[in-house]
Amino acid sequence: MSKKNIFWFVFVLATLGAFVIWGIRFICDTEGIQSQIFFADHNDWFMDLFNPVYFSVDKSPYSWGWRPARNYLPFAYMIVYPLRWLYPYDREDAATAYEARYSQYSSIAACAFFIISFGMLFYLLYKISKESEVKKLGILAALFCSSITLFNLDRGNEQVIATAFLVLFLVTYRSEKKWLNHIGYIGLAMAAALKIYPALFGVLLLYEKKYKDAIFTIIYGLCFAILPFFWLNGGVFNNIRLLRELMEEYAELIRPRGFGLSSPTILMMKGDFGILPYAMAILSLISAPMLKAEWKKLMLLTMVVNMTSGEQSFYCMIFLFLPIVLFFNEEHKWYDIFYVLGFVLILSPIQYSWVGTHIQLYHRAVCNTICILIYAALLSESTACLVKKIFVQKIRGAL
Repeated sequence: MSKKNIFWFVFVLATLGAFVIWGIRFICDTEGIQSQIFFADHNDWFMDLFNPVYFSVDKSPYSWGWRPARNYLPFAYMIVYPLRWLYPYDREDAATAYEARYSQYSSIAACAFFIISFGMLFYLLYKISKESEVKKLGILAALFCSSITLFNLDRGNEQVIATAFLVLFLVTYRSEKKWLNHIGYIGLAMAAALKIYPALFGVLLLYEKKYKDAIFTIIYGLCFAILPFFWLNGGVFNNIRLLRELMEEYAELIRPRGFGLSSPTILMMKGDFGILPYAMAILSLISAPMLKAEWKKLMLLTMVVNMTSGEQSFYCMIFLFLPIVLFFNEEHKWYDIFYVLGFVLILSPIQYSWVGTHIQLYHRAVCNTICILIYAALLSESTACLVKKIFVQKIRGAL
């Protein structure tokens, strides 16, 4: 059996096996530690969808209510605004946002939104996989039964549709058909308008020397980011000012429990690392083109997106799905089994918690640690390739 097939078996069987074990343990004790795969507040299910709907009431999300929660660009509120008419939300009563989940029309609309989001994402992942039919389905089943998908289902966050738009860009930006290119550019623009960070993947156009297309993408991005401010009530500049303030408040709130270099790991590494995360990000962006394997390049960029800021939540790990799928498109060395095992540990929904004198071990701290290790490994490889290229060019120039 080839290494590629062995890696596939290990990944699929281990991830699905972990899901089965988690499911059995969760069913046996729904209030136990396995319930921690979901949000800490178990009454908060789907609220990353229903809250934005509630915030969009009166088209003034930034001027009332609990401030740190209002940290999206207006496009994120605009696309869910139609759901506002399916239930009599009361701006003076936050409980109506929770009550809407039990309304027939609102819950059906929410389910339709989830189906569209996950359906689009997994269809695009299916199309980009070059494996046989059975292997494709195995990989997608493992991803769907993962801790990341379970958490995203619980939250109902727009992260899923944003990731789908991002994958649409990554699937189409190299197409020879111009109309497909522009659909991808619009997809990236919408992803960035929803979650901001995906905008970083536009650097791929610069790597391909598609400078004209990069300008088009920037224009699309500015349209989706700025024009919805005119849809809001309260004035464009006033809402921009309010959003900037709210994003700063949110950053301080989420940092201690988010993902990134300054977030908890198994060694309890937390705190402010100063410019280190940003220096690593810049070096990654410069050196990423040196990586020949497409999955490594996209994984490195994904780690830049997820690891640079400590403001990311666990649902942002869904960005890893595309490079994981691409990983199985290629041949590997035996030492790449460490990446496979890392993927399994990140995707496993099994929860655990142990606190000792000098070490704290729990699921999301382990996930963050593994991501940092993968980030460091890929950055080291890309930097070594960059240094080698510079060194070779200098020798050639001297000769």
